[in-house]
Amino acid sequence: MLKNVKALWASWAVVHVILVTLVLTTGTTNGDVRYYFRGMNPDLSSADIDAATQMATNSGATPLAEYPHAGVWPLHIVNFISADRQPMFIAVFSAMCVALSGIFLWFLLAWGNDHKAVGRSPLRAGWFWVIFCAATGPILLTRLDIISGMLVAMAIAWMLTRPRVAGFLLAFATLSKLWPGVIAAAFVDRWSLRSTWVRLLSFGSSLVALAVVTLTTVGLDRLLSPITYQDTRGLQVESVMATPFMAARIFDDDKWVTGYAASKSYEIAGPGVSFAIDAADILLLVTVVFAVLFALWRFLYGGWTHENAALFALLLILMLIVTNKVFSPQYVVWMGPAVAVVSLLSSHPLHKLRLVMIITAVFTTLIYPATYEALLRSSSVWPLLYLVIRNLLVVAMTVYVGYRLYITSAIHTAESTYGFRRSKASRPSVRVSS
Repeated sequence: MLKNVKALWASWAVVHVILVTLVLTTGTTNGDVRYYFRGMNPDLSSADIDAATQMATNSGATPLAEYPHAGVWPLHIVNFISADRQPMFIAVFSAMCVALSGIFLWFLLAWGNDHKAVGRSPLRAGWFWVIFCAATGPILLTRLDIISGMLVAMAIAWMLTRPRVAGFLLAFATLSKLWPGVIAAAFVDRWSLRSTWVRLLSFGSSLVALAVVTLTTVGLDRLLSPITYQDTRGLQVESVMATPFMAARIFDDDKWVTGYAASKSYEIAGPGVSFAIDAADILLLVTVVFAVLFALWRFLYGGWTHENAALFALLLILMLIVTNKVFSPQYVVWMGPAVAVVSLLSSHPLHKLRLVMIITAVFTTLIYPATYEALLRSSSVWPLLYLVIRNLLVVAMTVYVGYRLYITSAIHTAESTYGFRRSKASRPSVRVSS
C-alpha cells in the first residue's frame, strides 16, 4: 500500500512539473491569468499590457466584474506575492493551482480511507485525479475554476459527516463562481430531521456573512455584477447548444460567423442562434426547477442517502453545463473533482464514468488550446469533430448519472417501503442521515 501511495504522489509530481513547464514556457493557456493580473493592476499603462489582455480589457466590461467578489480574493494574495509583476504573477498563480491540486489528492486519500463507504479504494480515485490532471493539461493551472470545483467536491464528501463545514464550503464556492448555489438542493433531506436544517442553515448563514463582506467593502453593484453580466452573453462556440451551428458553419461560414464579444469569449451568430439562446435559457431554468422540485420531494418524504445526494449533485453539475450558453474549457474542472468523490460513494462501480470523464478532458484539451484557432476559422473538420465528440460525451455522462440516481433512489424506496434489503456485499455502508 505504501509503495502504491508513493508511486501515486510521484506520478502526480511528474504531471504537475510538466504542466507548470508548459504554462511558463509556451504561454498558450495563460491569457486568463494575464487578464487576472490586469484586473488586479488597473493603473498599469497600456505599454505594460500584452495584446491579449488589452483585447479582454477593451471588450466593453469592467475587468473581473464577471467574477463574484469572493472569487477574486485569492488573486489579491497572488498579486501581493508577485509584487505587481506579470511573469511572477503567472508563476505564483500556477503554483497556487498546483498546491490546490495536491490538497485535493491528499483529501481524496485521507477522506477515502476514513470513509470506506462501499469498499471503494481511494487509490483508484487518486489515480483518476492524477490522470485527469494530465488530460486537462495546462488549463488546470491557469483558471480560477479549480477552487470552486474542489470546494464543491469536498462539500459533497462532507455533507453527511461534517454538515457545517460542507455548508460553509458550498457557500464560499457559490460566492466564488455562482453555479455551486444550485448544489444546495442536494443538502435537503426530510424536514423533520435535524441534519437537514444543520446543512441548510450553515450554507445560508455562511452565504449571508460572505455577501455582507462584499456589501460593506465594495457595495451592492459589485455584489450583483456577476449576475447582471450574464445578460450580455450570447452563444459561446464551444457550448452544447452551439454545436449544430458550428457544424453548419463548415459548409457556409458566411451565414454563421464567430467573433470576440463583450462577454470576453468567442460567440457564434447567424440563423437560428437566437432561438438556441432562448432554448438554453429555458433549459437552464428547467434545471433549476428540477433541482428545487427534487429537493422538495426529499424535504417532504425523505429518502436521502449520501450516495443518492452525491449523484444528484453531480447530475446538477452536468445539467448546468449541458444547458448553458457557455462551455469554456475550464468547465471540465467543475466535473472532475465531483466524479472522483462520487466514485467513492457509489454502491455501483463507476469505472466507465471515470474513463469517459478522462476522455472528455482529453478532447477538451484537443479543442483548447490545440486546435482552437482552426475551430474559429472553420479551416479544418478535425476541431469540429473534437467538439462534437466532447459535447456528446458530456451529454452521455448526464444521462448515465441520471440513470444511476434513478436506480439508487428506487432501491432505497424499495428498502424503506417493502423492507427489501440487498446483500451485504452490494449494500452501501452509508447510513441515511438522522
